[in-house]
Amino acid sequence: DIKDGKISPPPVHGYSSTIFGGTAAIGMVRRLPVATIAHAMGIAGSMAPVNSQWSFSVHKSMSTLKYHTAGALAITATHANALAELGHTGDLELMDDPECGWRRMINTSRWEIERITPDLGQAWWFPEAQSYKPYPHCRILHAPLDALTEVLETNEIRVDEIEEIRAWVEGFVMQPLWLNRDITHETQGQFSIAHGLSVGAHRIPPGKKWQSPDVVYDPSVLALMDKVKFGVHPDYEKLVTGNAASRPTRIEVRARGQTFVGERRYPKGSPSPDPSTRMTDDEMVTKFERNAEGVLDAATTAAVVEQIWRLDQASNLRGLMSLLAGRRQG
Repeated sequence: DIKDGKISPPPVHGYSSTIFGGTAAIGMVRRLPVATIAHAMGIAGSMAPVNSQWSFSVHKSMSTLKYHTAGALAITATHANALAELGHTGDLELMDDPECGWRRMINTSRWEIERITPDLGQAWWFPEAQSYKPYPHCRILHAPLDALTEVLETNEIRVDEIEEIRAWVEGFVMQPLWLNRDITHETQGQFSIAHGLSVGAHRIPPGKKWQSPDVVYDPSVLALMDKVKFGVHPDYEKLVTGNAASRPTRIEVRARGQTFVGERRYPKGSPSPDPSTRMTDDEMVTKFERNAEGVLDAATTAAVVEQIWRLDQASNLRGLMSLLAGRRQG
């Protein structure tokens, strides 16, 4: 939210509402009657987890669970359908009552149900809004990492030449979660601005290796963190108000007695007015191959990729699941 020209995060937010998508999908796959699915949705709402994300963001002793435990949420959606099938009823007015219903339960400051209900069941918005992460780090650092990588590669700057890295990032992240420089757990490294930029400066190919203890606690990575400084981008609110996909950033690298500058408005991997931010098929395959190293052999990885590209033609997922489990079919 932007209020009076300034970033204004709501005190309560999260993704508890995703339970309704899971509940509806399960009911449709099971071909349940509309009335049964409606009751399942009401039941799901009464069992949905609290929205805990802001607590996660502002407390330095961060949890390893950012939003919710996804498996538990999926099980809850399954239970909601089972209870409805067995004849239990749900609150059918849960979404309609602004004072005592779901809106009040999650304390939302932005209730825009009219954005969801038109063309429900006809329009499929997911592909257009889908984002992918080229870096194994919080999304807020993707544009800075894009700019930093370009600066370092273009000018062939080595880590031992870096005197200082200065970054201007989005205002939303001036919270303990992202400001933290005391890395005692791998998860903390996934959000720390200073740590993320330090790992990026070492030009380690993005992938699961970023989360390995050898990288997270690398003395060179930890030492370079002391040379990282950051603040809020001066045009953040203006640019976000102009286009909500904006994550403006500016990077300055001081090396060899010079200052090298990189800038971005939109991060790679996210839909934006700039078509170059969308990840290509080849980039997605490279990401998968890098993360599959040490788990699947090259031939199995290639077979998985081939099946995923033909997923719309599959009658079932047994073959794909077997491949992902490391069992190649003869």
